[in-house]
Amino acid sequence: MSDEKASIYGNMSERHLLKWALDYTMPWIVQTFESIPDDRLAVRPHANINAPGWIFGHIAVTERKHVGLALEGIDDVPPEYRIFHTGARPTEQQIADAIESKDALVKYWQEVRAKTGRYLDTITDDDLAGVPETPWLARAWPNSENPRREWFIMTIQHQNAHWGQLTVIEKLIATG
Repeated sequence: MSDEKASIYGNMSERHLLKWALDYTMPWIVQTFESIPDDRLAVRPHANINAPGWIFGHIAVTERKHVGLALEGIDDVPPEYRIFHTGARPTEQQIADAIESKDALVKYWQEVRAKTGRYLDTITDDDLAGVPETPWLARAWPNSENPRREWFIMTIQHQNAHWGQLTVIEKLIATG
C-alpha cells in the first residue's frame, strides 16, 4: 500500500469510515441505474418486483429519512419524492409522474448524500454511539433505540441491497 493510501485509510475516524463506506458503491449504483432505458424506469419487470425508478428514488429517500428525519429531526423530502417511501406501492403511472428524469433522481441522491456528509461533519465519533432524540423517534419505532452509527450502517446496507435489485433488473432488461 502506498504511503498516501496508508495515511488515508490507516488513520480513519469512525465518521470518515462511514462516509467512505456510504460513498464506496454509490458510483456503481448510479451507473447501474443510468444503464436502464428511460422507457423502463417506471415499469415493473414482474408483478412482484418494484420498478427501477422507484427503487433508485427509494434509496435516496430512505437515506434522507434515516439521517434527516431520524437523526436530525428534519423532514425535508420533497413532496414529489414521498412516493418512494417504504411501504408505498404506487402504480407505474404514479412512478412515471414522480420521475422528472434519471438525471433529476441522481442529482437528488447526490444532494441527499451531501447533507449526510455535512451532518457527519457536525458530530464526533463519540456522538455516533449515542441514541438520537428526535420527535420522529420518540414515537417508539422499532429502531428508536438505535445508536446514530447504526442508522448509517442501515443506510449502507439498504443502498447495497437495492443495488442488487437494480442489477437484476438491468440483466432482465438486457436479456429481453
